[in-house]
Amino acid sequence: MRWPGESPAGPMRAGGQSDREGGEAATAPWRRGFVAILALSAGLYILVAMTSNYNVGLRHLLPILPILYLPAALWAAHRPRIAMALFAALLAESLALAKNSWWLGRRDPMRFALSTDSCYYHQNLIALREAAERRGLVPFLVLDPAIGGPQLERYVGPGVGLSPEQTPLAAGWYAVGAAAEVCVPAILRSSPHEMYGYPRYRSIADRWLPAITAVTRQGEDRGFASTFHLYYLAKSTVPAAPARRR
Repeated sequence: MRWPGESPAGPMRAGGQSDREGGEAATAPWRRGFVAILALSAGLYILVAMTSNYNVGLRHLLPILPILYLPAALWAAHRPRIAMALFAALLAESLALAKNSWWLGRRDPMRFALSTDSCYYHQNLIALREAAERRGLVPFLVLDPAIGGPQLERYVGPGVGLSPEQTPLAAGWYAVGAAAEVCVPAILRSSPHEMYGYPRYRSIADRWLPAITAVTRQGEDRGFASTFHLYYLAKSTVPAAPARRR
């Protein structure tokens, strides 16, 4: 029920302004300031993440995701076509992550897409074990500095972990972590100002490079099993000594 002369927006103040309109006008500067603070915080966070050499993962971005998602959702809520396009883009992005579509097996449309973030999930070790059993890869050893021996023994089998100091490398099958095959040489080409924690990663790369190089250069390329590159060494070989640091 409205009093005579009262507008639908609420009681009228002097000058023809309703209480609701007056309240919105009073809070508008506060809202603009709050939005500016959120935008500044998110922008500063993203700027530091993009310009520093700190290795930022998704978990480090979690604090600003609500700041980014909520305004985008409110904006898209009044634009159905744009909202559908954003939904399709998010769906495609989720399928592009190997850890989300690995269960499709050979029907997985993204099985050839690879990022280092997708290489260290236990289902990849399970897929490697199944491929080794199916193809009869015996003897079978894994070269990957990012995966510990207990993990390998639990998911792939006993005795498959290979120490980089083991010499000579026996003839047989080897599975080299695809990320390690790319990242180890990249670390050696990097420098302290380009990589966070460079001394530690350089030490790991120096230790593993000889064995990885011996397998990838002297072994026969036999394709991939999950996120592992398969090689076959026809004869035993001795890895070269680690190069002296300059």
